[in-house]
Amino acid sequence: MMKLVVAFTCFMLIWGHEANSLSRLRHSSKTRSNSQLLSVRMPDVVPKMDDDYWCTYHDLDSVANAAYITQFEAAANGSIAHHIILFGCSDLSDDMIEARAWRCLEGNICTGQESILFAWAKNADPTRLPPQVGFDVGRGVDKRYLVMQVHYAHKGNEHTKDSSGLNLAVTASPPKYSAGIYIMLAGDDIIPPETPVHHVDINCRYEQNSPMHIFASRVHAHSLGVVIAGYRFSNDLKTVTEIAKGNPNWPQAFYPEKEVITIQPLDFLAARCTYNSTGRQRSTEIGSTAADEMCNLYLMYYAERNTLPSYLQCYGQNIAGLVDIVPKDSDKPLPRNPLLEEMAHSGHHDDSKHGKTHHTGKTHEGSVNGEHTEDYLSLDVSGFEFVKNWPETDLRIGQPTSVFLTTDGTLMIFHRGDREWGPFDFRPDNIYQRKKDGPIPIDTVVEMVPESGKITRTWGKNLFYLPHGITVDSLSNTWLTDVATHQVFKFTQNDLKTPSLVLGEAFKPGSDEKHFCKPTSVAISHQDGSIFIADGYCNSRIVKFDSQGNFVAQWGTSSNMAQVLSTERNPGTWLIPHSILLIEDRKIACAADRENARVQCLDVVTGDIKSLFYLPNKNAGAYAIAYTPENDGRLWVATAYPSAQQTWNGGVTVFDMHTMNPIGQFGTKDLNRPHDLAVDPKSGNLYVADLIKPYTIKRFYNGNYSYTKKDEVIGPKEEPLTIGNLPNSIKQLLNSSVLDTFTPVLIASLLAAPVLAILSVTLCIKLRRKKYSPEPPAVWWRNKRNRTGFKRVRQDDTLPLDSEEETTDSEDDDVLYTAIANSKKNAKC
Repeated sequence: MMKLVVAFTCFMLIWGHEANSLSRLRHSSKTRSNSQLLSVRMPDVVPKMDDDYWCTYHDLDSVANAAYITQFEAAANGSIAHHIILFGCSDLSDDMIEARAWRCLEGNICTGQESILFAWAKNADPTRLPPQVGFDVGRGVDKRYLVMQVHYAHKGNEHTKDSSGLNLAVTASPPKYSAGIYIMLAGDDIIPPETPVHHVDINCRYEQNSPMHIFASRVHAHSLGVVIAGYRFSNDLKTVTEIAKGNPNWPQAFYPEKEVITIQPLDFLAARCTYNSTGRQRSTEIGSTAADEMCNLYLMYYAERNTLPSYLQCYGQNIAGLVDIVPKDSDKPLPRNPLLEEMAHSGHHDDSKHGKTHHTGKTHEGSVNGEHTEDYLSLDVSGFEFVKNWPETDLRIGQPTSVFLTTDGTLMIFHRGDREWGPFDFRPDNIYQRKKDGPIPIDTVVEMVPESGKITRTWGKNLFYLPHGITVDSLSNTWLTDVATHQVFKFTQNDLKTPSLVLGEAFKPGSDEKHFCKPTSVAISHQDGSIFIADGYCNSRIVKFDSQGNFVAQWGTSSNMAQVLSTERNPGTWLIPHSILLIEDRKIACAADRENARVQCLDVVTGDIKSLFYLPNKNAGAYAIAYTPENDGRLWVATAYPSAQQTWNGGVTVFDMHTMNPIGQFGTKDLNRPHDLAVDPKSGNLYVADLIKPYTIKRFYNGNYSYTKKDEVIGPKEEPLTIGNLPNSIKQLLNSSVLDTFTPVLIASLLAAPVLAILSVTLCIKLRRKKYSPEPPAVWWRNKRNRTGFKRVRQDDTLPLDSEEETTDSEDDDVLYTAIANSKKNAKC
């Protein structure tokens, strides 16, 4: 068992960065509300030597029969605790129970049956199991004790007493499926020196009576490892499915499968590790030390309850001949990614406030049905440049609170004119105290061209008291929020002075179906017109209405300050939902949870939290969000936090929508306290509303941005037709002296060709019609409408507004249009 423990030590160096995370919850609020927090901590242990191992336990005797772990989060620092492994044990000795903590290097972890439940290392993020999946623990499943083993890399002293531990979410409600780990480990093998390709194989027959469903996988090897691949063979060996393929030199996270892969009884499982020992003068054994190599493939699975054990293993080669039918490309390396390789061996962005670290990028190493996927490359944000001479026109605005880029390319700005939100503007009961000042007397909405900053229209005077959010829906209706009046307004393009819909009662804050309290932002569904409102500074909820403004549902409760200051920022709780948007192809609404330093995305129908995005810096506020669809989705978050010099530091963090990981961030001295942002999905340029004077909208040009849809194939760009890119034969002709004489003639001929073609088609049509026309040939070409001037444009499907007789050439026009359209339709270009 100790050998397996040592192997498992390397198992999850960065396990937990994908969909399985406390901070990336996909369960419903109901499931979470039934969970209880269970903490297992070291009782102030002092490591007595380098590479010391200590164990402690938690007794689940109070659990009636069984409980179920659905999430894990480490309360530890990777510089102190090298790794943590959690075991389920059936029994402990009296000495262990009495000691509370004991040294457990030599395998004295449990006195009864034991199995590995979880592992953590190198400041890995929290881990969340998929919906309706949990690890069974408790007396009824021979796991009365949870034993936590901590490996301390360095000797401690009296000043370094350690209380590292794990926080677990445990529920008494049995999930539909039980979780388990299937580990494939290489047996004894030796990698020869100076060998560019060497295989180590593992294979077993799956001899359980029930199927297991693999939903995540991870590869692990040491410095010689090049690629590790895993396969499922059907029991008749006629079908092979790739389960996983990964580069062990990249971050070794536990990645979810793109599709769940089911292993049926009597199927075969095989794994192949490929090594390159070029440059190493000695042989390398498979073993547990850093000088050795390892060949491990870890499969996380779920199964119907009470059908499979929670821990299975496949050790070495067990099926003769299976090695010979492993796919030939199993040892083909994945494309190089220097950024990921550097990231795997470098540090992280430290967030000591809550004991977390975050990578700046990640690549998903999943592979399904033989098709490798590489969808999650880091985003380069180093190319953002503040455009100092923008806008070209003199933009005179008050405190800018919101900016929005419409689908037709108009930049919308909402500002406060001569008002600012002061500390005494609201009473303790959130009643606005400056109502007597009246609405802002100048236009508060500015529309402009993004590229130049040229103003095209302004409006909104005498309508708002304290503007906050602006949104434009797919029908060009403008939606705005006013935190002073606690209302949401809708304006159509036909009337920008009177709202067509008002939600909330003026100057009356509330938390029921007809009142808001300082609402911040609105998002509108382009599918059915549903209205989603972030409400707001007081209510900490998301409210949904139908397109007519009828209440549908509300979700969310308020986070308390104890949660904000700790690691327990419960999903579904809010501390100022500040900005909201819809991602309708994913059926989610995402909102910036400002003071919780995160973004929460919820199901648009049920309100269940689907995913969470935590800022690397917990001290930063998540002020605003924007979404762009490239590379399977990017979430852009405007952040700000106060500095030690009592100023503000602003920045933008970009997340991968699939992995929910931050993949890039940038800050600049030109960005102080961003309150809202808009991202041009085509250019990647940013437009930021900054609350710090001088009030303006700041534009950031993205020189490194390239917009590519997920399925778009990037190929060579078509170049304009110039002499430089013409065929050589044409170049020779163009360079000949003979051509110099006739260049004007050639140009004229080329220009005349399309005109002659159109005239020819027209002539043919007219000649054809002439044969059946009662008019004399001398007048068939005349346009009678020249005498009467232009006809008024038709407004409906009736006859023209001029006389019915004036239809001379309308039929000819239709014939000509049809001829041209058919010629284009038949052209293969």
